[in-house]
Amino acid sequence: MKFPNSRFLDSIYPSQKKVLEAFDTQGSRFFDLEWHRRARKSTLAINLLIRECCRHPKSVYSYVAPTYKQARSIIWDDPNMLDAYLPDKRNMKWEKNETHLHVRFANASLLRILGSDKFDDTRGIDSEGVVIDEWSLVKPAAWYEVFRPIIALSDTRWAMFLWTPKGENHATEEQARRKTWPEWYCETLRASESGIIPADQLAKAKLEMPATLFDQEFECAHITDEEMTLITSRMVDNLNGHVPVEPLLKKIIAVDPALGGDNCVAMYFENTKVVEKRSFQAPDTNVIIGQLCRMSNDFQCNNFIVDSCGMGKPISDFLGSTGKYVQYFNSAQAASDAFEAKKRFANKKAEAWWYASTKIQDREVEYPEDIELRRQIPVASRYKVTTAGGKIRMQLKADIKKVLGHSPDEADCWCYGLWGLRNVESEGKVDYNTKSRHHSVGVHLPPSLKCGVT
Repeated sequence: MKFPNSRFLDSIYPSQKKVLEAFDTQGSRFFDLEWHRRARKSTLAINLLIRECCRHPKSVYSYVAPTYKQARSIIWDDPNMLDAYLPDKRNMKWEKNETHLHVRFANASLLRILGSDKFDDTRGIDSEGVVIDEWSLVKPAAWYEVFRPIIALSDTRWAMFLWTPKGENHATEEQARRKTWPEWYCETLRASESGIIPADQLAKAKLEMPATLFDQEFECAHITDEEMTLITSRMVDNLNGHVPVEPLLKKIIAVDPALGGDNCVAMYFENTKVVEKRSFQAPDTNVIIGQLCRMSNDFQCNNFIVDSCGMGKPISDFLGSTGKYVQYFNSAQAASDAFEAKKRFANKKAEAWWYASTKIQDREVEYPEDIELRRQIPVASRYKVTTAGGKIRMQLKADIKKVLGHSPDEADCWCYGLWGLRNVESEGKVDYNTKSRHHSVGVHLPPSLKCGVT
């Protein structure tokens, strides 16, 4: 088990050592390793591939990632990966080819770095061994059509699949079968068992991540699309009967404007309570503006947050021109700089839904009395994790429509309202003895919320 570079052996984990021992002594040709995030799967892969290249002259070995871009980013460009583990040139000379992403060793062996999005380019090229990283995201055809026929040429050839679950797909479907096949070494490694990630860091991640995402990424749970939601029905039901005490009153009108088939929805909030919801179909923006101005007068509320994508922009501009204080909410914009949000969320919409989920978890949101709103929230808060960067992105509205039967206008409007309340100045004390919590003390609106604030 001697490696060309001692750096790996000096910091090897028991899980990595166990796999290498199985590779060398137990005769396993195929490895299915379902390991938690940050378990150093790719580190194991690149060291094994380098070792085999050095051991076997005139041989070809391949590393495959979901995409060519990811393969380059994970293995080639990261200074702590390939460059850190290549052998000292005094022991084994090698040359890197930047154009084709391969390393040629002095013994004429070749290590190739590939992406499954360009697997057709690899057809007909030999390989004694292949590591497929992030198998749950790799195109299955890269294995079945390209590498499986090559590995079948000899019983000395091998393949290793490294992955963390990503819902129910080809990786999870085959896992159970592979455990019964001869020559297969299969293992599930959970963060709570591996000891790789310190307990305090795991606890911190559990607090900061959606429960389902944490279970998937760190505990290798197989989560369905329906379970990948930031706010579950149970979380919403848990608010029933609980009224968060807010000593100061904040008011805002949240707007999800729409023309045509979708409803335009406006909600008037007093703190986190939806006091009034108005839903209507409008033939043009003038009708929407008229409804919003009427709502503003009815509740003496000049604070607005409007979905400013598309037609929402001129509506926001008009409201601002009449003296209203408007927060422009552009769901496609980048997440904020706060708490490293740009690293965690694909856009502002995902950040806002995450914020809403944390408020509900902390029971700082009033129970939504509206049945349809309660139905929409768990569906509208479904998310995916991007393959590039692992950021949280909300599911497409078209996919949500298929589940609900219509657009999630009410849930989106509710989410905007919670997000916008953060930037509203209080107007006085809350009177919990009145049916409505409006307390007429005059309006004190912060200049920072004037039309244009995002």
